[in-house]
Order: sequence, then structure tokens, then C-alpha cells
Amino acid sequence: MTADLHDLSARYASGADRRDAALFVSAFVPDGRLRRYEPADAPEPSSDRRGHDALAEVPGLLARYARTFHLLGQARYDVDGDHATGEVYCLAHHLTADDPPLLHVMHIRYVDRYRCVGGRWGIEDRRVLVDWTEDRP
Repeated sequence: MTADLHDLSARYASGADRRDAALFVSAFVPDGRLRRYEPADAPEPSSDRRGHDALAEVPGLLARYARTFHLLGQARYDVDGDHATGEVYCLAHHLTADDPPLLHVMHIRYVDRYRCVGGRWGIEDRRVLVDWTEDRP
């Protein structure tokens, strides 16, 4: 069960890094929501997308970077029937196309709600909490 939930984050990360919108949205239920909070304790999200059509735009937005690399860390899940919650850590590396390139690293926690629909789990609501960022040459 928890492997199914962790696979959602792996599909999300791979879809983002490969700019594969279909893979990216496959991590979400059809009415799934993605909100980004930077800083993590901001009262309102800096972006808010809902539904597969809006979510499919996200991988294309990353095209401004030469490469991205999302590295997933520890995860914790609580399952209750067809619903679950979880928190997944991530280091999101963004290599700019500048000369010389700059590496922008985001220290992120994904705070998620999941729903199982027809035997398939999906992200119902993902809050991307950006705890801090750093830029490296």
C-alpha cells in the first residue's frame, strides 16, 4: 500500500524531470490539486492548479531550465480505507541555461492527501512547501 503511494511521488518527479505531462498528471486523481507555498509558512499559495488540464502545464514550465533533478527522500503515510495522508521530502535541483550555469536547489516537503478511486491511488491535494532554497555555481 505505501509503495503505491510512494510511486505517485516517483511518477510526479519523473514526469517533471522528463517534461512528460502524461506521466506527471498520472500521479493525480482527475480533480487533483497542486499548490506551492514559498516560503513554506506563507498564508496563501504562490501557485494553485486543479485538474489534469491545469496540472499538465507544469512540466512545460520547467523547460526554462536546462535540466531538473528531483531526488525523493524519506516519506511517511497514514492510510484510512480509500483515503490517506503523507509527507514526502524532496531536493529539487534546477540547472539554469546560463553561461556559466547556476544550480538552484529547493528543499521541499510535499504534504499530501491521497484518494483511491476504482482501486487506483492518486494525489488528491499536494502542498509543495519550500522550506528554503540555495543557489550554487
